[in-house]
Amino acid sequence: MTAAGLKGQAAAQFVHAHYASVTITWDQAMAEFMQRELPKWEAMNRAELPNYEALSGDCAGSLDSLSYNRGAATAMSRCATSRRT
Repeated sequence: MTAAGLKGQAAAQFVHAHYASVTITWDQAMAEFMQRELPKWEAMNRAELPNYEALSGDCAGSLDSLSYNRGAATAMSRCATSRRT
């Protein structure tokens, strides 16, 4: 039994049918996040924020985290608010 390659509705049906037997290790989850999710949010912030590259790692990471956890609209509106004040 493998879920590799399943997407969308097929993946949802697989999880619903086999959720008790699906195991994702911490290392697998972190690899997925670091290789797929985080780069998407970093790229979005780079595209939307002209001075993103000038930020320190901590500041850029904070914006990436805010975007990921609250949505890009929230992060961008906070940045716009900061620029006005």
